[in-house]
Amino acid sequence: MQLVNSQQARQLDQLSEQLGVATKQLMENAGKAVAQILMRQTKPTDGYVVFFIGKGNNGGDGLVAQKHLREKGYTTLLIKEGDDLKPHTATLRKASWIVDGLLGTGLKGEVRGWTKEAIDCINNSGKKVLSIDIPSGLSADKGYPLGVAVKATLTVSLGNVKLGVVLYPGCDTAGQIECADIGIPKKAYEKLNLPYHLLEPSYFKSHFKPRPKDVSKKDFGHVLVVGGSKEMPGAGFLASLGALRSGAGLVTYALPQEAFEKFDPNFAEVMVKPIADEKDVLKACEKKEVVLIGPGLGRKKETQKLVQTLLDKIKLPIVLDADGLNAIALNPGILKERKAPTVLTPHVGEMANLFGWQPAEIEKARVQGALDGAAIWKCHLILKGFRTLIALPNGELYVNPTGNPGMASAGMGDLLAGIIAGFLAQGFPADIASLAGVYIHGLAGDMAREELGEKGLIASDVSRYVPQAIKLVEKVN
Repeated sequence: MQLVNSQQARQLDQLSEQLGVATKQLMENAGKAVAQILMRQTKPTDGYVVFFIGKGNNGGDGLVAQKHLREKGYTTLLIKEGDDLKPHTATLRKASWIVDGLLGTGLKGEVRGWTKEAIDCINNSGKKVLSIDIPSGLSADKGYPLGVAVKATLTVSLGNVKLGVVLYPGCDTAGQIECADIGIPKKAYEKLNLPYHLLEPSYFKSHFKPRPKDVSKKDFGHVLVVGGSKEMPGAGFLASLGALRSGAGLVTYALPQEAFEKFDPNFAEVMVKPIADEKDVLKACEKKEVVLIGPGLGRKKETQKLVQTLLDKIKLPIVLDADGLNAIALNPGILKERKAPTVLTPHVGEMANLFGWQPAEIEKARVQGALDGAAIWKCHLILKGFRTLIALPNGELYVNPTGNPGMASAGMGDLLAGIIAGFLAQGFPADIASLAGVYIHGLAGDMAREELGEKGLIASDVSRYVPQAIKLVEKVN
């Protein structure tokens, strides 16, 4: 699903006008669509429908919706910007729904004054709320409340879903999202480059093909995982598990001798190989399709030097995770020199190290940070977190809707990196492997939560649901 930011929303309105669809017509279409959607939610006998109306286009949309509801026998109340809110307290108690038409996508500064009081009134009412296009007070670009935002039950997106309502925490503010066609001409979309997307299986499922009967394990690629340390031997094993669960034919886990000696694998399908130096790793890369570097590798100076050397000398696709990312934090520019695809999988802290920023700065600029990193380092960048972002080197950005708080536990990132490596080993292009890997990983987590619950969920639990998640995606029309 294509998403738009505030600037693109304005451009689509302007292009529509140039193509012969007047703003007044778009407003009429929008208001009618809002009314029709609301009429599916409530009956005229359920109580008042209260409209909070601002001075912008969203307010105009609300007035049109109110007109259509009144024609269908609904009792409505208009509260316009600047009205005294206190006299309406009793009426609000009788309301079935509140319609939020206060602010739109053009908001930049913090909400203040009467509008803030109105939003507080809406949020404190305990009533169901429909927001027109975007919850008032929410940034359409970053997904953060600008001071305060309406907590909607349902958001009716006009023309396109706005980027801010699918990012976190905007997705919690928006409630259920329904998109309404308001008549923006197709030619308007053709004139704009819309690089933002809500990730759906349609973007990658065509690469999940039935397997011929006469295949062997070698037909599905061999992943090399370079990771582990004496303190953390299990991280690379979880990554190896992810690669196998996503369909790779073979996985070799190469780990330092000191880690190899204490490693007790309980998954016999993973081959384990001790390594001592750069020469051993490069030898292990032979007859492999992809190399995953980093899980549990540690932060010793000699390890960091090894990672930097490997990035230069390995000519295969590389997935760089965890301590692999930390190893290049002082010189991420070395990524630009690679010819083969590189996939980075940082969480906010690792991303901050790569940029030399504070984690809080990354949190405030997740979208731009991910896009900048992918462009500067010529890589596929996966910024992990709730509503993980996948930024491609061509400037496209995808927001992943799968996953849950139960996945905030040790090893989940290792599992994700392994899943992506497994798809790369099977011949998926790097963009498809990244999109499929993130979506499948989150979906497997959601399936595990349904079965096991959210608390106490661990990475090895989620790994068992990866094949089922792939099977479910294959069935999606």
